[in-house]
Amino acid sequence: MPKIPIIPTLHIPKYLLAFVKHPISALQQIAANYGDIVAFSDINYFNKKPYKPVVLISHPNYIKHVLKDNVQNYSRGEVVREIKDLSAVDYFLGNGIFLSDGLDWQQQHELVKPLFAPDALAKHYTAVAEEVALMVAQWRIQSAKNPVIDIESSIHKSAYNILFRTQFVADKYFDNDPIFDAFQQVMHAVSFNTAIKKFMQLFVNALVGKKNTEAELKDIRYLEQLVDAMIHQLINKELSPGALTTVLNEAYANKTITYKDYRDTIMNFLFAGFETTAAALCWSLYCIAKHPSEQEKIHQELDANKVARVEDWQQRDLPYLKLCMKEAMRLYPPVWFYMRQCMEDDIIEGYKIRKGSIVMITPFVTHQHKDYWSNPQQFSPDNFEKQQLQGKAFVYIPFGQGKRTCIGQGFANIQMHMIMAELLSNFSFASPYKKEPSVNTAIIIKGKKPLRLIVKSKKAFA
Repeated sequence: MPKIPIIPTLHIPKYLLAFVKHPISALQQIAANYGDIVAFSDINYFNKKPYKPVVLISHPNYIKHVLKDNVQNYSRGEVVREIKDLSAVDYFLGNGIFLSDGLDWQQQHELVKPLFAPDALAKHYTAVAEEVALMVAQWRIQSAKNPVIDIESSIHKSAYNILFRTQFVADKYFDNDPIFDAFQQVMHAVSFNTAIKKFMQLFVNALVGKKNTEAELKDIRYLEQLVDAMIHQLINKELSPGALTTVLNEAYANKTITYKDYRDTIMNFLFAGFETTAAALCWSLYCIAKHPSEQEKIHQELDANKVARVEDWQQRDLPYLKLCMKEAMRLYPPVWFYMRQCMEDDIIEGYKIRKGSIVMITPFVTHQHKDYWSNPQQFSPDNFEKQQLQGKAFVYIPFGQGKRTCIGQGFANIQMHMIMAELLSNFSFASPYKKEPSVNTAIIIKGKKPLRLIVKSKKAFA
């Protein structure tokens, strides 16, 4: 039986420092140095936990084993529960759909699955169209004053508004800004960057004999207060529910879910329901802005496929735009790492993964694996021509894979296609950057500074 290569313990501090500066580059370098499977040695030693190796896997066969073939043996929730002194994700998400396993996950999945059927999603086209129309109007005003505008903040807020209006509260004039602002603080508190910095502090504390303290939860508790107030108004019929809260109200009234289940579900949808879509939109626009010839092809495609209303987007045949968006998500997958805990001893392609091991998958590594992509760091939309994709189901994983694939993938795709088509129908984009903008590797990738582009207004399509 082959042995998994191990990063020596003495090298761990060096890699931890690299993680603080640029974790994606650090993991790419580790994979390049050690291959498609590598174990971090006793990385948890200084946290005074039982020795649980962290294993980074990059080969699609290994990924398929963890995410599909033996998915029941690899828990998402246990990872967070094991390291909850490094972040507050466990407290934030509770036992919602993102972290639950087994029967709990199955029941929650069945409860919300109808919300993502095609006919259910079609009801949201108008909300998406209205939000993108507001964004277009704002960008016209901003770009007339200064063509270099912050697209990231605007897109994230629009994606949040779409989630809120369609799933939480249908009242157009409900003030959701306080929840959005509190959520941004929470995302910082539970981010990977914060967790690594806390781990470094734990490392130093262990060396000097200083006792570690519990994670700060005040931001999450404040967010909970805001969400609780909203939920009570929804339950008491003081607010018009969205698609998700309609389902939750009924389940709560029938006592098939508890109040905590209700709140956990809201928190989970906040956590995973809009920032991934927003990140994909931002980096897609950035990639297209960097490649004028590709952008011109998209403009020609849009001009040849006009519709009277943006809500009629499905009538537009936009294959090249879709190829460009998929390629952008290959280079900039919104969720840059997945982690699972091995629940029982297992064998992956001859390698023994022992019980308790933390298995890490990094789409940035697999999406740029030289064995599966030609010119892997180059923006090449033809990577997603049908003949190029055969056998790559577990090489391209921006939404995950297997039965735990993102349940909102269909809604995300609808939003992205509608919004991208409308933005590129109204504007042309160029990059103001002389070098690649730095990536902020929180849980969802953003720019280290909000991503900006040069935005020039075009005549809106009729």
